[in-house]
Amino acid sequence: MNQDQYHASQSEKNPRADPSIGWKGVTKATPLKAFPAEAPNRTVPDEALEKIKANDPKTQTVNLNNIPVAENTFIELFDALERNDQLTELQMANSMLTDAAATILASAVEVNKTLEKINIESNSVSPQTLARIIEAMAVHQSVTDFKASNQQAQFLGNKVEVAITKAIESNKSVLKVGLHFQYGDTRNRVAVHLQKNLDRLRLKRIAQKMSSGGGSYPNNGSKDNDSDGNYSDDE
Repeated sequence: MNQDQYHASQSEKNPRADPSIGWKGVTKATPLKAFPAEAPNRTVPDEALEKIKANDPKTQTVNLNNIPVAENTFIELFDALERNDQLTELQMANSMLTDAAATILASAVEVNKTLEKINIESNSVSPQTLARIIEAMAVHQSVTDFKASNQQAQFLGNKVEVAITKAIESNKSVLKVGLHFQYGDTRNRVAVHLQKNLDRLRLKRIAQKMSSGGGSYPNNGSKDNDSDGNYSDDE
C-alpha cells in the first residue's frame, strides 16, 4: 500500500482524502512519473582506445555502455590497459563483450594497479571467466566496484560460486560486487566480507581524521561530542 492508498483508506478521519477510493471504494495506484529518455552514448570506441594507449592523464573514465564494440577493439583496449596508469573507471555494460576478450581483461586486471571500477553487465561472459576476473582482482586489490550481472549464462554453478567466494574473501579492498548468486551460503559469505571491508575502510578514515587532529571521540569511541554537548555520528 502506497501513501496515497493509505490516506484514502483513512478517508473518514482525513477529510483531504478522496472518499471514492478508500476501503469502501476502488483504490487506485499512484500514477507513474514520466522521465525523459536517456541520451545515447556518444563515446567513439576507437578514440577511447587511442587515449588509453597514449596513457592520457585526462582520461580517467571510459564509458562504452550500450555501444557495440568489435572484439579486436576490446582485445587491443585490454592489452593497452596493462600499461595504463591513469584510467580508474571502465564501463562496458551491454557492449557485446565476448568471453575471449573478457579473458584478456582478466590478464589486464592482474597487471593494472589503478583501475577501481569495472562494469561488464549484460554481456556474454562465461561464469568461469567471471571467476577468473575476480581472482585477478585479488592480485593488486585496487578494484573496489565490480558489476557483472545479467550475463548470457543466468546461473554460475556451485563450483564457480565457491571459487568466486574464496577470491572475494581474500580481497580486502573490494566494496561492491554486482553478481547474482544462486546459493544462500555464497550470498551470505560475500555480504559479510563486503561489510567487513566497508567497516575497515570506515575505521581507516576515522583513524586518519584523528591523526590529523580533525576531531575527538567520547569514551564509547563511536560518536563525536560537539560544543553543545550533543552527540553526532561520524559517518
